Amino acid sequence: MIVKRVRNRTFRVVFGTLRELKLKFTKTLNVSIGENCLTDNILERHGLKSLTTVYSHGRSNLDYAIALELDRYKNLLERNNLYHAYFGESQVVRNNYYKIESDIYNEAQSNGFEFTHHDVISNIEAKKSILRKMNRLIQLAGKKSFRFFYHYRISDKFAMSEIFKKAQVFLSFYANSNINKNEFIVFSQEIVNDPEKRGLDRIDATQNICCYLFRTTKIWEGDDDNFWARGDDDLIKHMLSDVLNKRPNPLGISTDCSVTRIL
Repeated sequence: MIVKRVRNRTFRVVFGTLRELKLKFTKTLNVSIGENCLTDNILERHGLKSLTTVYSHGRSNLDYAIALELDRYKNLLERNNLYHAYFGESQVVRNNYYKIESDIYNEAQSNGFEFTHHDVISNIEAKKSILRKMNRLIQLAGKKSFRFFYHYRISDKFAMSEIFKKAQVFLSFYANSNINKNEFIVFSQEIVNDPEKRGLDRIDATQNICCYLFRTTKIWEGDDDNFWARGDDDLIKHMLSDVLNKRPNPLGISTDCSVTRIL
């Protein structure tokens, strides 16, 4: 038992050291800012994930993210703002302090910032984990270039022009003229009935803000491979390749965005 504990502790130290070295020498960090776990999973399974954020393993939206960045997460873990709730049969913790400014989100992402897998009320280790994630983002802001990936979940309230404007606000919290520009990558879905019409479009708002619109036959939801969008991994690979190969089209924020057919 003692040998096992020592081995596990050694592993954590070595892993932590390697992670810090990777962060130190990586110029652009690829991170998830929601709206659910799918974004983080895509980055991880395709070998692009740089670190876990407070947004990686929960349900949230861009309004919550802007509010969180505005007060530097000050109210995120305040006990008076937290309560237990249920999503389906699963117990989660939600924060009722941060509010939605625009009614443009999927209902599942509109019930308060949600800790889907971390009981920060009852579990001190879960709370410490979130604190580490908060502090890491604060420490890296303005010192590194970020590539933020955001899954704007499909709904009948879809309003990409509003998301683009909010993305510009979010990026302002990480702006630093001494480093490369940060990027904001939105991805969302348009459902098609014909499998032959599956594909991918890129909608450019500015040089560093865009949306990849997936034309798919199924909504990414449920609790199986469909939730993780594995059936559309071919399209996801095209998106990630396009992101990494530096997009053109330096435009100003506008509702008249440039659309490029990727596939």
